[in-house]
Amino acid sequence: MKKRKIIAIHFLIFLVLTVTLFFGSENLLKKVAPEFNNVMFWIDLILFGTIAIFILTVISSILFIKYKK
Repeated sequence: MKKRKIIAIHFLIFLVLTVTLFFGSENLLKKVAPEFNNVMFWIDLILFGTIAIFILTVISSILFIKYKK
């Protein structure tokens, strides 16, 4: 695969996972910590989750580009 295609696929995966996290984070927070009903926990979950997804997607993209041969 070409570098552009690898990067495009990883970018789409990042977008899908981030949107899924955004819409599913409230339910996830209710199941994991039902006693904490605070907007800051929800914002932190989205923020740190997006950062984690970004880091993992970048690492995956670099590995795919490096070992594409």
